[in-house]
Amino acid sequence: MDNIKPQRRVIGKNGDSLYVTIPADVIRKLNLKKGDSIMIGESDGKVIASPVKSDQKDRINLIDKLMAEHHDAMDYLQDK
Repeated sequence: MDNIKPQRRVIGKNGDSLYVTIPADVIRKLNLKKGDSIMIGESDGKVIASPVKSDQKDRINLIDKLMAEHHDAMDYLQDK
């Protein structure tokens, strides 16, 4: 399948959060579904977004669980 031509999107706001929509053809090509996770970063002034693979999801869920279980310790370390 060919690469999908970049499409302009406008950043929206909902409460205190900003959001951007993903074009339908990108969703279809990457087989994304509601509830899937994506990683978002920056490289050379460009926003990079990648679907999280299932093995990564397991690691992220474990990290989230550990962070929730050790919230007090995380707060303490953040202040150091």
